[in-house]
Amino acid sequence: MKKQLFGIFGLLSLASIAMFSCSKSSSSTSSTATKDNMVGTWIITSTASDNNGNGVKDATEIVTSDTSWAHQLSTFNANGTFADNYYNFAIHGNWELLNNNTWVKITVTDTGVNYGLTGYSQILSISSTELSIKDTSGGVSWTTYRKQ
Repeated sequence: MKKQLFGIFGLLSLASIAMFSCSKSSSSTSSTATKDNMVGTWIITSTASDNNGNGVKDATEIVTSDTSWAHQLSTFNANGTFADNYYNFAIHGNWELLNNNTWVKITVTDTGVNYGLTGYSQILSISSTELSIKDTSGGVSWTTYRKQ
């Protein structure tokens, strides 16, 4: 379930969520997303879990991309839908920006065990090529994505 949540949020799926074709006119980084810079396909480049409970992403808690993540793609579509694909496993749902575009909400719409699962991720930074989110559901974790 935790691996599935990384896919959903971890881009949310932060955060799925989850991813996008966007306007690349600006390479500046912000903590405020726009629909345009969220839309596209994203791949995880690193994750971290707050294993020691101090609320900080310590260097020893960061795991950089490995070959298994190369198969995990999160796509956010302009129509508010998302798909998270990991090998042959896929999760589908809806995404939206909240709180002045500083959070992303992802809701799974697939039938089955994850139906209706909703997650919220804080957008720490976003540019035309990179997305960094923080998820506090079930512990604190951070995920960084690179736009494909």
